[in-house]
Amino acid sequence: MQHINSHPCFTGLFLLCLFIVLSAAIGEIHYSIPEEIEKGSFVRNIAKDTGLKLAEMSERSVQIISRGKTQHFVFSLSNGYLSVREQIDRKHICPKTSLCLLIAELIAQNPLELYQFEVEITDINDNAPSFPKKEVVLEVSEISAPGTHLSFPKASDPDVVNNALKNYILSPSPYSRTEVTSESGDLIEPEFILENPLDREDMPMHNLILTDIDGGDPARTGSLQVKVVILDTNDNPPVFSQSVYNVSVREDVDEVPLGYSHSNRYR
Repeated sequence: MQHINSHPCFTGLFLLCLFIVLSAAIGEIHYSIPEEIEKGSFVRNIAKDTGLKLAEMSERSVQIISRGKTQHFVFSLSNGYLSVREQIDRKHICPKTSLCLLIAELIAQNPLELYQFEVEITDINDNAPSFPKKEVVLEVSEISAPGTHLSFPKASDPDVVNNALKNYILSPSPYSRTEVTSESGDLIEPEFILENPLDREDMPMHNLILTDIDGGDPARTGSLQVKVVILDTNDNPPVFSQSVYNVSVREDVDEVPLGYSHSNRYR
């Protein structure tokens, strides 16, 4: 253990400068707690971990100073425990980072000793992945070839690492499927892939559900209503209702409407 001779000036400014200079003087202590544990929850007995004696705590004015504007932890002189000062929202202090560390120092005087420690805030699966809207309409021409790609909206998930968004599943359809690709572990927008030819005259619209799934245990999910509208194309020639029309007319009739039934002959 490295000791530092006491100094007559212990103002906040002096201590801050001292922490910057000596932060690497003593090995770091690592703790880990889940986010959003209740206010007052114990982290660890840091006095025991550092070898400080409870009987000397008050006399040596042992205190905790966190780096940053917010003091996330408190230290008890009576039992040596480090505890949570307030609930910690990991998504707020470490948005979209896989590793969330809060750095603080424990300082004891007479003689002056400095201990730097870090508390890792681990993610909990407290958010379900969600889409930016509840419903989306995709338009596809009925003459689109199999293999045609259309983009779905991408879901978002504030959770990270194992609890983050992992996959998409499209409800069963004989005409389509979904495909997900990734770059550096990040999910790209899911795509609608046409597998079989469409026929608007057979079914003008398909109702599907796209489900997003995270990696938590148990997993959380969200859903998107997908309406696939089949656009009409001029793929059918006009046809008569019958191939041959037979009519009988009197010789003095000027005009007979097309399709006039032979059963209604002029007399």
